[in-house]
Amino acid sequence: MNKLTNTLKDFTKHGGPLTPLVIYDQDYPHGGLNVPYHWHDEWEWIWVEQGNLSFTIDEKKLIVHENDIVLINSRVLHEIRSIKNTPSLHHAIVFSPEILKSSYEDQMMVELIKPFLTGKIVLDTLLPADRNAKYRALMQHIITAHAAGQQDWYFQSKIMILELLDLFFSDHLFQSRPEKDHVDLNEHFFQAVSYIHENYARKITIPELSQITGLSSEYFIRKFKKTYDQTPLAYINNFRLYKAGQMLAETHNDITEICFACGFNSVSYFIKLFKHEQHMSPGKYRKLLSRTQHISTETATASR
Repeated sequence: MNKLTNTLKDFTKHGGPLTPLVIYDQDYPHGGLNVPYHWHDEWEWIWVEQGNLSFTIDEKKLIVHENDIVLINSRVLHEIRSIKNTPSLHHAIVFSPEILKSSYEDQMMVELIKPFLTGKIVLDTLLPADRNAKYRALMQHIITAHAAGQQDWYFQSKIMILELLDLFFSDHLFQSRPEKDHVDLNEHFFQAVSYIHENYARKITIPELSQITGLSSEYFIRKFKKTYDQTPLAYINNFRLYKAGQMLAETHNDITEICFACGFNSVSYFIKLFKHEQHMSPGKYRKLLSRTQHISTETATASR
């Protein structure tokens, strides 16, 4: 795996060593969801409970509607975004496929689990709402057990995941993995996106990016917009806002420090863009996150 590929890898630890599974409940009442291109070794199964979302998965653009399910395979590039400022609520079950391994190679391991783990077959990406009721019910069971803080939630989750995998297999919701490398985009734009992710903290110009791709600036802008449904400048700013959101959540740095650390050269411009995306100031966003995390901690403690 080359350096450019690692630039887009998500190294987040999802869950703990004994429970390598986590559920993310993502509520965006005013839009503003922006998860830039990345990939990870984990599987990610997403249920869109409310609203619509825009996905790009392995270069394919999808508009995902309420109650649709999206299955993102291991080592596949993807991004998720709100559609303008429309509200949405989705739940992502992220887990290491290694939790399904067994040292004893019985029929289930050989015929069901191993082909997925070795990458010989991959799951279909989109399960529309009108055909996914039985899968959605099992996913809801996992989400509910986790939210309630049930002591055996992880045990239940593994059972439900195996049931889901069995259903996917029985219903032929899989295909042979294409021969192409799943962590490659169109090489020109893959390099440009990787460059943005590596250098977002400093000034990035269109001539720089077009030179990387070997295209003229005008053609690069037009082709980039067609590929990513946004201009290069919008992508740069959105990625900077994404990193700013992370810093607001994970550090105590003040707004000015975060602004310049993320590549913006004007605090007022940064705040203006942030408000446009999140419908609140960076300071209010941080307070809201802090309050939400505090409530989540209290709920988890009370359920023990």
